[in-house]
Amino acid sequence: MQPAGVARRRNGRSWRWWGRGALILPWALVLGCARPGLPKPEADAAGPTDSTLVSITAFDCMKHEVFPGEAPPRGPIPAGAGIRAWKGGGPYGASWNVSQLRCFVAAAPRCSRGRVMFTLRVGQQVVAEEAAAISAGRADFEAVLRMGAWQRGLDDPAVSADKLPFRTGIFRAQAVLDCDAPRAGLSDHGYAAVTSETHFVAGFASGE
Repeated sequence: MQPAGVARRRNGRSWRWWGRGALILPWALVLGCARPGLPKPEADAAGPTDSTLVSITAFDCMKHEVFPGEAPPRGPIPAGAGIRAWKGGGPYGASWNVSQLRCFVAAAPRCSRGRVMFTLRVGQQVVAEEAAAISAGRADFEAVLRMGAWQRGLDDPAVSADKLPFRTGIFRAQAVLDCDAPRAGLSDHGYAAVTSETHFVAGFASGE
């Protein structure tokens, strides 16, 4: 018997005898194709749903300055004017010589009557909180923060040799819906459905 894989010549042509492998290989291919595939992971039965009942639509803080003869600024902070834009005049855009901060948060609840509980944090520190009534499909929160309040939440300076010429802090806003019509709250829908959170990092530097 000719060993498998040995070339022979017949009628002037070279051919190779693979023995039983010549029969095994095609059947293996056929059987392989016929084998059922591995079971697919089960899809999420619930699927993606738009179940969030409140969302934060605006959040920023800015250097709060009140000049004689002028009314204190109020309301939404113009785009690019807040500390989250890193255009504060300090090193690399950090906010420069900030004392007080005015922060503004707006939320859009899917609710006709109720309230939104706003909480503002810098780092792990709670610096302001307030319940705001829902009016015309929205709720707003505004607070002026003293330096001693927001500065405690800034990050510790880096210990590396190449220290940044400013300190950073994570500013975080949270909105929790408590709706009367239709009824919706933590006990009815759970945390994720009635809560919205957002955050940003800002930098602060000071000097002459």
